[in-house]
Amino acid sequence: MKRYLFVILVMFVPLFAIEAKAQDDVLANAVYQSVAQHQVQPTSNLYIVEPKRNHFTDTRWKHSIRVGTGMIGLTSALMLIDYEDSAPAERNSLSYTLYELRSYLGPQRYLSPTWLEYTCAVTPGCMLGVKVLAHGYWQNMYDTTNDKYLSYEGVVYLSALFNARWEWFQRPNVQMYSSLGVGMSCKITGSRTKYIPMVDCALLGVSFGRAFYGFAELGGGIGGSVRVGVGVRFN
Repeated sequence: MKRYLFVILVMFVPLFAIEAKAQDDVLANAVYQSVAQHQVQPTSNLYIVEPKRNHFTDTRWKHSIRVGTGMIGLTSALMLIDYEDSAPAERNSLSYTLYELRSYLGPQRYLSPTWLEYTCAVTPGCMLGVKVLAHGYWQNMYDTTNDKYLSYEGVVYLSALFNARWEWFQRPNVQMYSSLGVGMSCKITGSRTKYIPMVDCALLGVSFGRAFYGFAELGGGIGGSVRVGVGVRFN
């Protein structure tokens, strides 16, 4: 009897092993199919909503370089008139009068306020930077007898300003802003120089474009009244 039980047990052990292996294969296959299906369709029933980009609170561009020019405004015009009022005393002498009789002045040439500006965004919509600017006029002087060039007369102002610009309206392609700059101007007349405190402001400015853009401003100060120019933004 024991012999028969032992034979039966020996016969069923391989069957139990085969059944256990089959169950493990089925379970592993089910897990594999579930993972594979999830990988193929990971977001079939999911909706991903990307946050909207706020161009006023998102600093997209970090740096900006601009070049521009403007019409001579009240401040720059008064500075040029100041040169005429502050003519040297030797102009009233007899020798200077005779010198003028032997020479004549050519046409006046004006340099409208022209500047180069760099700004860096410190907060979204607020930029700080520096601005260098030049404007003035000059005339060549010629000999009356042979039209030979003798010298020139004129005045040139070179200015350096710390500038702050605030963009109070921002869209991807259009920005509206105001700015204020303070600094110094160096007045150069021949071999004489004079330093003058200077301000500049843009009451209303509009720029069009993204990385490369153009702008127009209405303002006052050393930069002129109506200004136009181009600029480039980069990170």
